Parts: sequence; structure tokens; C-alpha cells
Amino acid sequence: MMYINPSQCINCGACEEACPVSAIRFEEDLETEDQSFLKLNAEFFEGRDVPKGGRKLGKIEHDVAYIAQLPQM
Repeated sequence: MMYINPSQCINCGACEEACPVSAIRFEEDLETEDQSFLKLNAEFFEGRDVPKGGRKLGKIEHDVAYIAQLPQM
């Protein structure tokens, strides 16, 4: 899973096209069952010092507990 840092997101929509599974949506367009992913994205970045442009960090071998237990796709 790729995460969006809610404290750095400016709601520009640029990441929507980059998502290979079309999972990225604006907050106001989320279905009720997808609202929990807002919290999961925030949880991923808690306590992490991530510079703007986090892709520069490369792959991070860490997921929040809920995502880690899901079957790999």
C-alpha cells in the first residue's frame, strides 16, 4: 500500500493518476466504508520524520497493523 501524508497533502489530485488500482479519492468523495483509510494514513506517519516528497525515502518495510494483516495482492 502507498500512503498519503495528510499533513502534507494539498488536495491537488496529482496522485490519483499515479495509483495503479484507482484507490485514491478526495476525502469528500470517499464512501462510508473507506473513511477508515483516512485514519490509517495518518497512523502510518505518526512519529515519523518524513520530508516533503516522501518518495525519496524509497520503500519502507512497515505498514499499519490493519494493512499488514491483509492478504498480499
